[in-house]
Amino acid sequence: MPTNVAVSSTTSSILVSWDKVNGAEAYEVEVDGVIVDGGNSTSYLHSGLIPETEHNYRVRARNVGGYSMWSEIKNIKTKSTVQIYVIDSLQEEDVNLILSAAHIQDLNNYTFTVTYNVDDFEVIDLCAMTPRTDLNTGVITGTDITITQFTPGTIVFKKAGAAQTWEVWSGAVNSIRFKAKREGQSTITYSIN
Repeated sequence: MPTNVAVSSTTSSILVSWDKVNGAEAYEVEVDGVIVDGGNSTSYLHSGLIPETEHNYRVRARNVGGYSMWSEIKNIKTKSTVQIYVIDSLQEEDVNLILSAAHIQDLNNYTFTVTYNVDDFEVIDLCAMTPRTDLNTGVITGTDITITQFTPGTIVFKKAGAAQTWEVWSGAVNSIRFKAKREGQSTITYSIN
């Protein structure tokens, strides 16, 4: 029976992984009650999911002699497309908010939105991943990021990415620098649509 079955999620996918079983020729994964041929890989990526939905998985090994017992069922929810960051800062402190995403297929299909209270923060750079200061809409020079909206309290941008259906992308999406206008806790909301 496969052991150390682990599940991790993003907003639109769940990765199931397990330890290799000696003598196994292939694996099967039960995904929400449906058996899927996992081949001889020790992981399975369930993609194209809706955010904040629950899914169940279990794994078994097989060879010419038959099937192993099923592993224990693992339940997990896909993540929300909205993340709220609580930032505790001093007045005039620089805050570098690094935004990331994982296991996204075709970044071109997504819009990234950052909202904040203008009484709490001032934007000092829309893309801190470049040496220059960017405060305008349009393509950020030297990146694959396009700022489509920048109004007080709202930043909307797109990032170019993989167009092949079998490719997935993970990493830093953008890094936005803010200056805190007051001391204490404030929130910044990041959503992917």
